[in-house]
Amino acid sequence: AEPYLVCMALRIDAKEGGFVYSGDAGHCDELKSLAEGAHTLLHWCYRPDGQTASPLMEKMTPTPSEISRMAKLAGIERLLLTHFRVHMDRNHILKARDVLKREFGDNGCVVEDLDVFEI
Repeated sequence: AEPYLVCMALRIDAKEGGFVYSGDAGHCDELKSLAEGAHTLLHWCYRPDGQTASPLMEKMTPTPSEISRMAKLAGIERLLLTHFRVHMDRNHILKARDVLKREFGDNGCVVEDLDVFEI
């Protein structure tokens, strides 16, 4: 259990491009390496920008801006953020969208229930 979960990620490649799912991954070079050159990264986002966390949890709970920077470095074309918690109300989601637009560009999106994306 937290904070010592072993988090998994996966990558699926096809001729159209790669898809990477981060699981509950925090900041790590292995995830960046796995995602390099993929078309789409679906990454969990447990903590909004500006919210503090304990030093132990901070590395394991990247914010939208931190995820965006990693995705840009990895050459990701489309970034989808998911796993927003209940306390992250509509205002937090709108702020996350603003961060994605600023940090990642037009191909960043906050995933909500029942959204459908072609990969």
